[in-house]
Amino acid sequence: RFAVPVRDFNPIHLSDWSARLLGQRSAIAHGLYSAARCLDLLRQHHPIATPFVLDVQFKRPLPLPARIVVAPVLSVFTPPHM
Repeated sequence: RFAVPVRDFNPIHLSDWSARLLGQRSAIAHGLYSAARCLDLLRQHHPIATPFVLDVQFKRPLPLPARIVVAPVLSVFTPPHM
């Protein structure tokens, strides 16, 4: 479902079969989709003031299906002077 709106038809995201052809054990979640879902989950349980910074670090592929833990980390952001 995510491939169509962003036009990213990378085979590692489409099916287990095509992902295995490219060395993965199963299809993996798209990074932008994962980040958007995490942000959605955080916003459901924690109010987020705007503007905000979303800092995402991808450490390894997220095989599908998967369960993850999402937790907010509050920090002070100082925007650069323009």
